[in-house]
Amino acid sequence: MFFFNRCFHFPKILTPSILSCFADMTSCTRFEDLPTDLFFEIFDYLDAFEIFTSFNSLNQRISSILQSIPLRIYISANAFRSQVDFLSSQLIFHEHQVISITISDTIRDDSAIISLFFRRHNFLNLQFCSLLSVDFNTKIDRLLEKIKTYRKLLIFNLFNHRHEDLPLTSKSQLLSILLKHQSPLRSINVYYPYNYFDLKSDIPANLNLVSIGLRMAGISSASCFLSIRTIFRICQRIKYIQLAVELTDKFETNQKTNLNGSSLMDQNDLPVLTQVESLYLVITNICGIKFVELVLRCLPNLMWFALFYSFRTSRLRFPKNFINGIVWKRMFEQHLTHLKLFEFFMFIQNRKLPNLRLEQVVGSFDYFVETYSNWHMIIDRWRVNIPFEGEVVMLRTINHHKFLGDYQIKCPMIQTGAFETASTKHVDDHWMFYPNTKAFDLYLTNEKAKITWSSCLFKGVEHLRIEMPVEHSWWENLYNIGKIFLSSIRNSSFGLISVRFSQSRHNFNDVQSCINDISHFIHLSKLAEIEFGSSVGVSRWKHVELILQ
Repeated sequence: MFFFNRCFHFPKILTPSILSCFADMTSCTRFEDLPTDLFFEIFDYLDAFEIFTSFNSLNQRISSILQSIPLRIYISANAFRSQVDFLSSQLIFHEHQVISITISDTIRDDSAIISLFFRRHNFLNLQFCSLLSVDFNTKIDRLLEKIKTYRKLLIFNLFNHRHEDLPLTSKSQLLSILLKHQSPLRSINVYYPYNYFDLKSDIPANLNLVSIGLRMAGISSASCFLSIRTIFRICQRIKYIQLAVELTDKFETNQKTNLNGSSLMDQNDLPVLTQVESLYLVITNICGIKFVELVLRCLPNLMWFALFYSFRTSRLRFPKNFINGIVWKRMFEQHLTHLKLFEFFMFIQNRKLPNLRLEQVVGSFDYFVETYSNWHMIIDRWRVNIPFEGEVVMLRTINHHKFLGDYQIKCPMIQTGAFETASTKHVDDHWMFYPNTKAFDLYLTNEKAKITWSSCLFKGVEHLRIEMPVEHSWWENLYNIGKIFLSSIRNSSFGLISVRFSQSRHNFNDVQSCINDISHFIHLSKLAEIEFGSSVGVSRWKHVELILQ
């Protein structure tokens, strides 16, 4: 279905014709007799499909209004081909009114919808274009030709997360066309993994462009930086940058470059973008912080820097400099003297981490606590077994979710006896760093939880999955744990929760201590669902549910 989930608000501008509707509250006004200004306000909250299905052919006056309103096309992944065909048929006489398009290329019963729309229609007045999950069968060349003719285009977005869905030649051509586009184009966001080695740095870039977002991929951090350097040389007047960088062997190249080589380290060879104000940097599996430093060297007047860092591998060495606040302080003092905001989220999973002292890591960030208003960070550490046995270190600033909301990593299952935490705030407010955590996986170990904070760590959790060590004797203890859970939650203001069991075996000498360990992590009164882990026979499931009811 086509739903453009927006709230209806009172008209922004109360014109005399709109006010006249409320002048005499004793009279009745039919919907079709409302002022034209009010219809324009109403239609502004609806997409084209909603407008045509609800108001087309209603009467001559409404039809006349529909001829002059701006139209916004929204096709979600939940749409059906019949709905797409209906919308397309209505656009035959209205395509010149379309100013915004958001299309998912794959819908419930068909694909290549983007190709279909741009083959049938020519949206000459298009201002906003957002294309989602481009299918392999989509003829991107036709789209490229159409883009060249859109002289009013302001924003272009393309999101595609799979390597194989976009031909390599199209990837290079698309960005080249957008950068050279002779229009008031101000924002480009193109998210498909590519290295851009074949992009010519002498492209005459659009001088109106102020924002760019790209997803880059390379076989090394050096090759990734070469791609960024090429983009920076083209976009000299850019103000806002978002980069997602990952290591991959999908785009092998003959260029063999050492990150410490003279061509990369020569400061005179680095492009300098003096107008850039903000950088949103997402990097995956890059070990050296030297990569980040090279990027920041190019942006001397940067004022806002948000970092999302993910390092999940058993093969590469632990990137210890990333969690050293002193290293970041020196880097900023040397290259970013105008920086006013620094937010980050770092997730590191490695087979063997060095002997970290959490309080020492936290102490290295004291400079930022003193320099920035309401700035605090936290570090958590615990053991994991999936996807490989190792340890997890997670760092985040208290306001990271306001800036890094689009990128989230679900916390791996936390082992109660192996969890450690430290924060710059030194008070019991761990939960403030996890405001959006609603689902949680907990592994109850035989070790006692090393938690000294008086309040629970994750207050907002509503869905909890529990795993326990496999033992031969488990039924009686499972029954007791369930009873204690239910008795605890029945007495809460939240009310009785639902409990789901898959399969599990557990055996604990002190069931109450297990419940106490759980309460260190989870606020029991807010739970809506509990699920127990992974190996009870199917014949037991129903018995367990009946006992806990």
